[in-house]
Amino acid sequence: MCESEKNLCQYVEDFFDGEMTAEETRDFELHLTACPTCQHRIKELQVMRNALQDVSDLKLPDEADLRIRHQLHEQIGDGSEGDEILDIEGLAQLLKIPVSEVVKRLNELPAFEIAGRIRFRRDRIEKWIHDQEVKLSWERTEQAHQTKNKIIQFPGGM
Repeated sequence: MCESEKNLCQYVEDFFDGEMTAEETRDFELHLTACPTCQHRIKELQVMRNALQDVSDLKLPDEADLRIRHQLHEQIGDGSEGDEILDIEGLAQLLKIPVSEVVKRLNELPAFEIAGRIRFRRDRIEKWIHDQEVKLSWERTEQAHQTKNKIIQFPGGM
């Protein structure tokens, strides 16, 4: 193999991925007819592409997908420290609940979607938390009043 052929071998991935100009493709195809190293590499790349295609067609069960996302999120970072925009994992970390609980409550939470992914603005989540606290406090007050009214019943319709 001459030096110019060795130089062409370094572009086998570019050829395989279709990232060459028409002229470069013609030159590489000519090289490929005489280079068993590149022919072998093209076959390996095709096997890998087929295997990856088979794997990418598989659908993980939701729980497995959530567990994997949670583990990745823990390794990369919690995504909640000072972030203005949170992902599902960051919100779960902020609320100290499992990711699956966040997913169950998506219709209750102030969220938006971008690039096919659900995101949450920290300030809106904090307001939502405050509103939940107020609502819970009001409900408890109402329950206490109802309980008190049941206890204090005047005999004889007074």
